[in-house]
Amino acid sequence: MIGQLSDNPGMAKSAQEPIQPDDYLAEVVLTAFGQGELSGLSEILKRISEAVHAYGCIIWEVAPGSNLESEPLKGRLFVLAEWFQDGNVFAEHDMPLVESVEGAVIISQKPENVTNIQQDVRANSNPASRRASDTLNFKTICAVPINFTDSKNTKGVVSLYRNAPDPFTEEEIARIRQMARMIPALYQAIRDRVSQKLIRQVSEVLHEADLRASGKLLLVDEMKRVWDQICSVVAETFQCIETSIFMEDPLEMAGAYRLAGTTWNQWAQMKGTYLARVEEGATGWVLAKKQPVRILNLANFEHDKVIIQREYPKLRWNDSLNIKVSARKALKLNNKFRLPPLSFMAAPIFRDEKVLGVIRCSAARRVPYYFADWDLNLLKLVASQISRFWSNWLFRREIEIEKQAWQSLVNCISQLNSFVQQELQATTPSMQHIFHRTFRVARDVVAGADIMDVRLYDADTQELYFDAVYGAPWKKGNLAEVKARLEQRFPVNDQPPANLLGVQVFHSGQAMGIFNAEREGYKFSTFPETERMIVAPIVVQGKVVGVLDLRGTGSQKFPSHAVKVAELLGQQLGLYYYLTTAIGELHQTEIELQRREKERSQTNEDLAHQLKSPLIQAHARLQAILYEDKINNVRLSPKYLALRGLISKAKRVSMSTGLFAELARESAVRIEPQRLRRLTSDAVLRMLIEAASDNELLIEPYRQIKFRVSRKGFEVLDSYLVYVDPDLLEQAVSCLLDNAGKYSFHNTVVDVSGGLTKGRSFYVSVVNRGMPVKQHEINLCKQRLWRSEQATWTTGEGSGIGLWVVDNIMKAHNGELSITPTTSEGVTQIRLIFPTQK
Repeated sequence: MIGQLSDNPGMAKSAQEPIQPDDYLAEVVLTAFGQGELSGLSEILKRISEAVHAYGCIIWEVAPGSNLESEPLKGRLFVLAEWFQDGNVFAEHDMPLVESVEGAVIISQKPENVTNIQQDVRANSNPASRRASDTLNFKTICAVPINFTDSKNTKGVVSLYRNAPDPFTEEEIARIRQMARMIPALYQAIRDRVSQKLIRQVSEVLHEADLRASGKLLLVDEMKRVWDQICSVVAETFQCIETSIFMEDPLEMAGAYRLAGTTWNQWAQMKGTYLARVEEGATGWVLAKKQPVRILNLANFEHDKVIIQREYPKLRWNDSLNIKVSARKALKLNNKFRLPPLSFMAAPIFRDEKVLGVIRCSAARRVPYYFADWDLNLLKLVASQISRFWSNWLFRREIEIEKQAWQSLVNCISQLNSFVQQELQATTPSMQHIFHRTFRVARDVVAGADIMDVRLYDADTQELYFDAVYGAPWKKGNLAEVKARLEQRFPVNDQPPANLLGVQVFHSGQAMGIFNAEREGYKFSTFPETERMIVAPIVVQGKVVGVLDLRGTGSQKFPSHAVKVAELLGQQLGLYYYLTTAIGELHQTEIELQRREKERSQTNEDLAHQLKSPLIQAHARLQAILYEDKINNVRLSPKYLALRGLISKAKRVSMSTGLFAELARESAVRIEPQRLRRLTSDAVLRMLIEAASDNELLIEPYRQIKFRVSRKGFEVLDSYLVYVDPDLLEQAVSCLLDNAGKYSFHNTVVDVSGGLTKGRSFYVSVVNRGMPVKQHEINLCKQRLWRSEQATWTTGEGSGIGLWVVDNIMKAHNGELSITPTTSEGVTQIRLIFPTQK
């Protein structure tokens, strides 16, 4: 049969002059080098046909699965490429090996020159050949054998056809044989060029996607465009009807491979998102086995099932989506034409043995209809490119999620501390309220945690019991079931069962995470549906008093930083538990409170130390993220720099709490000798610049206040020895910069500098233009809780303790806090003056 399947303009009758005999080889080679598509092989056949004045030409290739050694011979030939003057192509593309002129050439490996095909018995006994010769009006055939240069040494035939009984001459046959021998190499050259083009095009699509991202994550619609572009490029290269990509998003739905992009309209128009399920169909087999698949003809799957499953064990397929019907529509074939083979291939997209997704192709639009090993290898290269891009995207998203989580944690911890502070002021502070407020923090910061609880230790029974719970699953069932669940206890003997995670954490004091309960062999009696769990210890003064449990039952996985977050929350709960217990005991009697004033001071000092501990960790983590962005040449985000400033300010407030306690106990700040460090120009400049940057970002933008640090003057530290406590120096400097920012006029600059006084003492100077300091207020500024009348009127900020703390820090260094009255120009200068040694 003949069908109008091709729209290749290269099949139209050539308007060029006939090729001269001496030029035909050069013309064939030049034509091959000008081709960049797989269909370019047809242009080579056009030149060969013109060289011997043939009506058309076909390259037949032995179909995969054929056996030339069997008796009788088994197998068929399929059309690899074809060209005819009138543009017609074969729809009846297969040809039997036996009883055909082309098959005879394959068997004998000798040319055949048939002058009158209608009288040849082989054509008359073969219905496919007979129909083809009648329709095309073939009269003469010349067929010569070729051997392809692939690993399987595949055999083929080049057939030239004339529609007149005009036999090919010996010279023409020799010319055909000479040109035919070049075809495998020229076809390989075309394939190499196509391979390079495809890899380049996919690389460009992914590179452009990275450029569009510009340090941010692409949105869902933007990612879909990327996948659709890749599908279109691949489908165009392999000339297939359908190319689809299925990808897993572990945070959205772990283990589900959603349709990410496709060229097949039937899928694109489906309601919802199609899922490729593991072990279901050929695509599912690829996902499960992590191996590529190449099936010659899905339409004959049941017929070839035994052969297919021999190579791909347990592979199943059915035409549930009517691929046959869709392919017939896409090829514009009515029912009188036989459907060409629905060849199929798919390659896994994986990284480090983890399957990320799969890319698949099916149903070629034109010859060759069979996907070859070369096609599958090329598809695997595309899968490798996708793997690198998607892995990097997932990594960047994980980093972004972690940044947001730490930012959220810092904010939540600050709010939680404020809540706890209010709770601790009550006559009887409630740990139940604190536990539930902590659950809310965990819910906001740890994605996927839908069941939470706190189990405390009962020293009398040596068991863990549920003290506070959170999550809808706790309320499932009738009252008896809920009560039984809540009353469950867990012995903490010396040999805990391997699947009791909370008991293990209680004994070890280390946070632990189970991210796949089934794979890691854990079973949970309270909630059997638990798929992942994190347990963090609640420690008070070195002893584990309970554990914090975070469980996940859905498909959303815990982020990688979840264990660390849970550990920090456990530390906070330990602090709150300790403070609640301590304050409860202090509230028992007023006499005990008065008798142990210094003990309460120590408690406040412990509070300061414990409150700043998670902030220090968050500050260090944020600094690491900012440093990573800096070395990667990513513009440092102002909001993260401002966040660092907020954390620094919170650290300063925590440290001030400790200093208050020390001043109340000792009436002076004491510096341990081992805390003293020699001050260097690099260290002090780095500290000043960071503090200035943090304070500038914390000021309301409309005030337009800038901080400027002058490097000149600090080089004196290379010649003079100045010893300081670095933490106390940072506390003092930050306090001065904070005051300068609060009390400066709008659109002014705060200048920070250093140098030597006339008496050879080293100083750090802060100069600003703003609210004045009068001569008689200089000593008042250094008093605790004092604020000027003007400051009280104009701003609600400040508590009158900053300069009092700074003054005590300078006294501890045998230095001086020097305040110069404001000049008529509105300039105020404050200096930290330290003694020097030569």
